[in-house]
Amino acid sequence: MIPWQAMVLVATTLVAGCAGETFAPDAAPFYRVTEANTPFYRFGPQQTNAPEARLQIGEEVRMLRREFGYSFVQLPQGMTGYVANDSLEPAPTPPPTPEPTPKPRKSRPRGTTMPVIDVALPEPDLEAPLPDLPALEEPAN
Repeated sequence: MIPWQAMVLVATTLVAGCAGETFAPDAAPFYRVTEANTPFYRFGPQQTNAPEARLQIGEEVRMLRREFGYSFVQLPQGMTGYVANDSLEPAPTPPPTPEPTPKPRKSRPRGTTMPVIDVALPEPDLEAPLPDLPALEEPAN
């Protein structure tokens, strides 16, 4: 094998080994923080300023892309950034939520009806005069 071909083979292998795994945002797996005060970097661990946040043990994040050393994650508030892979573990899957069971309806035997309450209402007096209403004022021009 020619030396430059060997170099290309080694470089290709290294690049393939460093490739990350990307997840769709709606299907991204949940991970849990395992170390107290885990730094959360908005633009990556090489940024010149301090971390934007410090995550606590048990906080859950969505892993959008797993990379070598650090992963690109999304916090529950929606902010995205980088967290060290050593500080993350897969979150346990929550148990499925059971579907609510409908309350049983009280049934009546077939052929029975609800009792009818007969109440006599007074007849309206259509000939009675209308009450006096206050006069409307004309708007000033």
